[in-house]
Amino acid sequence: MDGVSEDTNETDLNFTNEKTVEDFDSQIEGSRHPAPQLTDEGWLIPNPIGNRLWQKSAIGTPSEKGIIVQPSELIFCNKHRSISLPDKGWVNNELNIDKDFLHESKALNEIRKSGEMLILMLNEHNLKEHDAETETWAVRWNRGEHPNKFPAISEMRWVQNDKMINWKSLSSWIINVRSKNRFAEIMVIDEEFDVTAYRLDVPHITGTFLNEDIDFIISNEIGPIWDERISSGTGNWINILQEKWSLSQIGVRRENGIWLNEIESKWIEWKLFQNESGKLTTLFNQLINSGLLLRPGFKYGCKWRIYSEDIEKQHAPWLLVPDYDAPADWNAACLAARLSAGVNKKWICAINEDTTWRYISLDRWSPGKD
Repeated sequence: MDGVSEDTNETDLNFTNEKTVEDFDSQIEGSRHPAPQLTDEGWLIPNPIGNRLWQKSAIGTPSEKGIIVQPSELIFCNKHRSISLPDKGWVNNELNIDKDFLHESKALNEIRKSGEMLILMLNEHNLKEHDAETETWAVRWNRGEHPNKFPAISEMRWVQNDKMINWKSLSSWIINVRSKNRFAEIMVIDEEFDVTAYRLDVPHITGTFLNEDIDFIISNEIGPIWDERISSGTGNWINILQEKWSLSQIGVRRENGIWLNEIESKWIEWKLFQNESGKLTTLFNQLINSGLLLRPGFKYGCKWRIYSEDIEKQHAPWLLVPDYDAPADWNAACLAARLSAGVNKKWICAINEDTTWRYISLDRWSPGKD
């Protein structure tokens, strides 16, 4: 399976098993600690065990009488800290209250079982106290770094694999999280309750092809011969020797001339005549002005493979797709990221913001392996 890991703890529960409820109930009897008590804020685990759970693992929210935990945290405590569940019908009741209860419990367990510390963002008070974004599900600390002493390392969300993606909203969350020097992380849960974790970032992609003379070259070298171009396929062929072609970022040599694909041709016309440009042209222009070399990404299921140096010197570090062609849900996004990683490239989505574009990347990450 392509998840973070297979559950190897013998006390861990397989949520896909038909005996799930019975498995939970079987752990009620014989626990060393009393069952939690329901309060307005959540489930109370009384002191001294409550205080110990907070001091050692930052579980729950400290209160005068102990710690308050949420249902997903209580499941973890039951499996890994010998805390009883309230009663035999508790799982049924929680599922009737929250249909995503099992999924959230699995996401929390994947993080905490590796020793990471996690505080759930339950309300405005939690968000403000931990300086978290509204969309953030939980704030994470590395193993051994207690919230009382260390700054948070990341903000997290979890989603089911068929959840639709709003790329613009997602990129805003990532940018805000990264501005606080925290990782932005997402746990994707599939229909077998396998979890795949990702880190999302705002990559800075630039290349060595920076050329301040682009406009001069297009106007003075390409402009005079542009009317002599010959339509070929979806692009154009120009009868010019390669040694006289100054724009090494675009075009491919073909039969003693240079062939330009459709977007390269549109970009040159836009530069020459300042005609109305489409979104893709502005993205192409931004990437070219960043010193990058673009080649079609057909073989990799993306718009472009992108180089920062000559093709002869490197394999393309990035595969890029504009947001309007980006995966619609996490099933497709995970597949795109996996294919990119399989060929040692980073998958990037370009997000349109009026006349400019910003980028976000998606990388696999394993909890407990920072």
